[in-house]
Amino acid sequence: MPRLRPAPALLFALVLTGLLAYWGRLLYVAMWQNEADAPAVGGLARYLLGIALLLAALGAVAHLNYRLAFQRWLLGPGRAGWLYGNWLCALGWGLFELLQIRTARARIHR
Repeated sequence: MPRLRPAPALLFALVLTGLLAYWGRLLYVAMWQNEADAPAVGGLARYLLGIALLLAALGAVAHLNYRLAFQRWLLGPGRAGWLYGNWLCALGWGLFELLQIRTARARIHR
């Protein structure tokens, strides 16, 4: 697996951040021509940041699931697939319960 060198990775991150900030500013000005009438976008920013963090966490869980569970329990020689199937059921159940807790909390705060 090729190793990432820090300088090109940092440069890419800076360029991508600058591009996204530029596009966001253009979108903001295009939506509200007069900046005095522009609404506060703090709520939108928190919402989009929450979605980005959720997608990042989902990607991390999927990567760990592949590297740790799938390769060891399903692809190993002489391994039964039932262990990985049980893991997927437990992972799905845990995700469902976390969503139930989140939904219950959202109802309380309304």
